[in-house]
Amino acid sequence: MHTEHTELRIEGANCPDCLNATLDAVRALPGVAAVTASSTAGCLVIDHTGVDESLLAAVLHDKLHGTATFGAELVMVAVDPITAELNCTHCNPGGDHGH
Repeated sequence: MHTEHTELRIEGANCPDCLNATLDAVRALPGVAAVTASSTAGCLVIDHTGVDESLLAAVLHDKLHGTATFGAELVMVAVDPITAELNCTHCNPGGDHGH
């Protein structure tokens, strides 16, 4: 099997604790070789072999959140990752992803 490279737009994922928990959960999936993300760039990159993309989407949907202010209250909001070819700037040239 060859390694797949999946890039996702994660705009609004501005909760660092949620992002770190999401990265840890994705890294724990069998077949995931590398995961990198940038909340400022709004992208997440996963290199994987034999991992169903619906499983990746389920983990991301469950773990990944952002925060927003409603009135005087800070609340968690859902982030819906979208698969896209983003050429994420947080990745090093040549496909070598920083961790």
